Amino acid sequence: MGDLLDALGLLLQGSVPRTVRLRVDAADPETAFEGNHTELQQCLLNLCLNAIQAMPDGGELRVEAARATPPPGFFLDGEEAQQGPYLRLTVADTGMGMDEAVQARLFEPFFTTKANGTGLGLVSCKRIVDSHGGVMRMDSAPGEGTRFHLYLPLDVQADEAGADEVPCLQGEAERVLAVAEEAALLSLLSDTLDAWGYQVHASQSGTAALQWIEAGGLPDLVVLDADMSLFTAERTLAALAGRGYAGAVIMLAGADTPPPPATAVPSPRVHVLDKPFGTGRLLRCVRQALGRGAPRK
Repeated sequence: MGDLLDALGLLLQGSVPRTVRLRVDAADPETAFEGNHTELQQCLLNLCLNAIQAMPDGGELRVEAARATPPPGFFLDGEEAQQGPYLRLTVADTGMGMDEAVQARLFEPFFTTKANGTGLGLVSCKRIVDSHGGVMRMDSAPGEGTRFHLYLPLDVQADEAGADEVPCLQGEAERVLAVAEEAALLSLLSDTLDAWGYQVHASQSGTAALQWIEAGGLPDLVVLDADMSLFTAERTLAALAGRGYAGAVIMLAGADTPPPPATAVPSPRVHVLDKPFGTGRLLRCVRQALGRGAPRK
């Protein structure tokens, strides 16, 4: 993680006023992390610039990276809890802080306390963290500064193996068709795969996916949610085969929505990915499905 913070320090040069002390600390700079460093740099940079603006009379800005293990009860309803250690990125300031009313609206699109702000910076940060399978936490109080914590799951096996042995998860502009009725899942798939170098088309139904294929041709890979009611996954698979698609399919299956039986799946190249899943598992499954390397177990 040292390279990520070093790059952030370079980006901040010229933006930190003399009245603000900048501290950057990576407790374990050699930690290997599977993530889009460019997007994470943008997220941290945005948080740092917000912190600087919150200290018009000066203060201290701290950016830290360390391993952390969330305690029991840490995750909220709807958040994906993964076992094992997390990377915790912290941006803390000693500025004016925020009251509870402002904190409650902080992640609303277009909400801002700045005269010339857009209110999209924190929304973008949350999207980036979500696309990495992580969560954000924030604590603040008037006159006591603000602390943002980004928790990103670490791939323990990749970390133990060493950075040189981590498989390349970056896409090569392959065309991926993502199909899911659930808007949040579809957005997560689209944002994650797009950030990692894939050309993604998101369809919220099987019929929309078929219309896209008729207009744009066959994709290199299909990512399909098993939990679809309007036009089921089984019908979508059959229709894809009828349109000439013989490529790989990644089926997203939950405990209550298992994939269709093998006899009902026309394509022999179906890879089942159990929900919930993190960014690392998704990307490794994509690389395996495309024949670019097998995932770690």
